[in-house]
Amino acid sequence: MNAKPQWLLDAPPGHPFAGLARIIVRIDLGKVLFWQVHYNDDSVQLVLQQKHLTNFRELQSVRAGSCVRFSGVKCISRSGEHSIEVMEAQLEMSCRKTLPDKYHGLQQTHRYEDRMVALLVHPEAYRFFGIISEITYRIREFLHSRRFREFNTGILQELFEAGLAQPFVTTCNANQKKYSLSLTSEVKLKQLL
Repeated sequence: MNAKPQWLLDAPPGHPFAGLARIIVRIDLGKVLFWQVHYNDDSVQLVLQQKHLTNFRELQSVRAGSCVRFSGVKCISRSGEHSIEVMEAQLEMSCRKTLPDKYHGLQQTHRYEDRMVALLVHPEAYRFFGIISEITYRIREFLHSRRFREFNTGILQELFEAGLAQPFVTTCNANQKKYSLSLTSEVKLKQLL
């Protein structure tokens, strides 16, 4: 179990929380559901009780990996865990993939083939992509502060320009023209300069 985030530990019981969360682990105890979710980039437990939710039966069938919108208040469970007791919840996006179970986990070979599942079940993979995003942002910020500009050159082109590579060709239904997928933006960027 991941350590609880400080913002949840600091909040007093009854403090309201609301937002969008992705279910990672779900435990159904009949009249009570426990969901371990990603919320605000942290792992948090949501407690759903049948007496508080009119759509409880519907929520029992929500699969792990799905996104839910919820509102609730901070509570401390019987086991002493800081959690959020849900007062309203609705399914926003259903997950079609089956997440690996807690015992077997995700095999190393599948971590690179199925990035979405790896991001859901491995916090270190999620943090890694957060670091990559932060680095990209900082590089862009540095270059923009020195008056460099960023341009997009397009991904489809009528004339294929990529040396000896085999083109990926598609047809645009709007104008019935054939286009190739751009494999390099160097030529277009040189023309732009």
